[in-house]
Amino acid sequence: MKIWSTDDVPPTQALSYWKDAVCDAFLKVQTEYDDTAHFRGAITSTPIGVLVANDVVSQSHIVRRNRQGIGRDRDDWFFVNFHKTGTCSLTQGCHTHTPVVGDFSFHDSTRPFDLRFHEDMALTCFVVPQSAILARTTDARSAAAKPLPLGGAGALFRNFASTLARAAPNLSTAEGMLAGNIFVDLLALALGANDDGREAARPAARRMLFEQVCAQIRSRIANPSLTIAAAAERAGMAPRTLQTLFQAHGTSFTAFVIEQRLLLADRLLARSQTMTVTDVAYAVGFSDLSHFCRMFRRRFGLSARDRRYERKKP
Repeated sequence: MKIWSTDDVPPTQALSYWKDAVCDAFLKVQTEYDDTAHFRGAITSTPIGVLVANDVVSQSHIVRRNRQGIGRDRDDWFFVNFHKTGTCSLTQGCHTHTPVVGDFSFHDSTRPFDLRFHEDMALTCFVVPQSAILARTTDARSAAAKPLPLGGAGALFRNFASTLARAAPNLSTAEGMLAGNIFVDLLALALGANDDGREAARPAARRMLFEQVCAQIRSRIANPSLTIAAAAERAGMAPRTLQTLFQAHGTSFTAFVIEQRLLLADRLLARSQTMTVTDVAYAVGFSDLSHFCRMFRRRFGLSARDRRYERKKP
C-alpha cells in the first residue's frame, strides 16, 4: 500500500505535489485547480492481484489526458471509477458521462480524455491492464465514457466491484489475486465478452450470483415462510434454476436455509441468556420446536441447552 497526501507538504507546494502524485498513481496527465495555495487531496494505492485500487479524496479539480501524455506512457490501462461522493463529468471521444454517487465510469488511457470533478469528491479507481480486458471482449474501447450496464452482468460487476472497493485494504495477497481475476472476468462480461471471455468469466459469474442469492436468503432467514419459490422470485429466476445453482455448489436450498438458521440460533444462544431455547427456535425461523431440536443436535452434537452450557464454561 502506498499513500500520497497533501497534508505532508506546505500549502504552497500542495498542487505541485498533487500533480506528481496523480502521475505516479495513475498516468501522465495535466491537473488543473484555481487556487494553487489551498489544494487538498490524498491517494491510497492498494494492489489487488493484476489490478490496483486507488482510493482518492480531493477538492474539485480537472484532470486532462492529451496526446503528449499518451506518448510518454509505456503501459495501457482501463480505469473504472466507483464514485462515492461529489459530481463529475467524463468526456472521451464524442461521449460524455456524468456518473452519480454510487455509479461507475469507464475510460481508456490510450485516448485523450477530460475528467472534471465539480466539487469535493471521493472515489475508488480500479486501474486495469488493457491486455487483460481486450483478450476477453469484443470492443471494450467503445464503452469509454458510457454508463456501464445496470442489469444482468452489469449488476453482477457493480455489486462485486463496490464490495471490493471497501474490502481491498484488508485482503491478503492470495485473496487479492483471486479477487482481481474475478473483477476482470466480471468487467469483461459487463462490457460484452467474446466467446473466450464468456467461457473464462462463467465460473466467476456463477460464484458472484450464488453469493448474491445467499445474501438475500440470509437477510430473510428468520422468516418461517421463506420458501424456494419466494427466494427464486426475489432473485429473478425460476425455482428449478435456483435449486440447480445450489446443487452446483454442493448443497440444496433447504440444507442451506437450515444451516443458516442453526448458525444464527447458535449465536443467539451465546449472546442472550434471557431467551429460552423455544424463543431461539422461533426467532430463527423454525416453526416446529422438535424439528429444531433434532437439527441442532445433529449439527452441533449437543442439545441447544447443553450447547449453551458448554459455551459458558471458562
